Amino acid sequence: MTNPSVNKNQRKISLISGSALHSFHDGIADGLAVFLPLWQASFGLSLTQVGLLVTCFDGATGFFQIPAGLLGERFGERTLLVLGTLITAISYMCLGLAGGLTSFVALLFVGGLGAAVQHPLASSMVSKAYNDNGRRMALGTYNFSGDIGKILFPALAAVALSQIGWRLACVGFGLIGCVLAVALFLILGHAGVGERAFYEKNHKVSLKAKDWGIVNKGAFATLSLIGIVDTAVRTALVTFGPFLFRLNRHSSGSIQDVVFPVYSTDE
Repeated sequence: MTNPSVNKNQRKISLISGSALHSFHDGIADGLAVFLPLWQASFGLSLTQVGLLVTCFDGATGFFQIPAGLLGERFGERTLLVLGTLITAISYMCLGLAGGLTSFVALLFVGGLGAAVQHPLASSMVSKAYNDNGRRMALGTYNFSGDIGKILFPALAAVALSQIGWRLACVGFGLIGCVLAVALFLILGHAGVGERAFYEKNHKVSLKAKDWGIVNKGAFATLSLIGIVDTAVRTALVTFGPFLFRLNRHSSGSIQDVVFPVYSTDE
């Protein structure tokens, strides 16, 4: 069964758009691991500083997801998704011009803030378009698209790094994000997807605190704890694993055998 207030075309656009955003943002986030050894070599970074770079991006993304979700309930998903994607994409492009640790920290933090809108708002956009079993299938497709991005973007980064270097690779990934943001702004706007709730927008209803936000706080806290543990372990392995394996003189093939399953099984 599907949401009767949403037509078939809107459902299709919601799922395709949400999946495209999920693939891009998850791919960009996990693709950072491919750049880290090169940034360490280029700027003489310690492992602590490498960890700081990842913390800036992932930390900003994590902490801003709840505010982004609440803002999405007030202003609709489309505007925030487009702005967030543009911010992340432009930050990635600017990484290609960065000259040191300070600029990297600032750009990755800003990029992480932009990336924070994707998970709460894209999943909300997809969820609103479907009910019952249709929603499960749609969200499963949405989640799988993120795994595709986690595999595709690191692979593309590895190829690009061998051909054009990390600076142009960053600019290229940023351009992909800009094109995606502009395309989705036009497509979602034309289809009327991702707007504020019709009743609220047309009747200017002032929502009370009990009418929106987190409904089941116990379930929310449990899922949040699981997410924290999962992300902490995975991020530590993906970030520092290649460095530790390299220090122990493991081959690049051995490193890929360990890291690749982490990319392909997350979420």
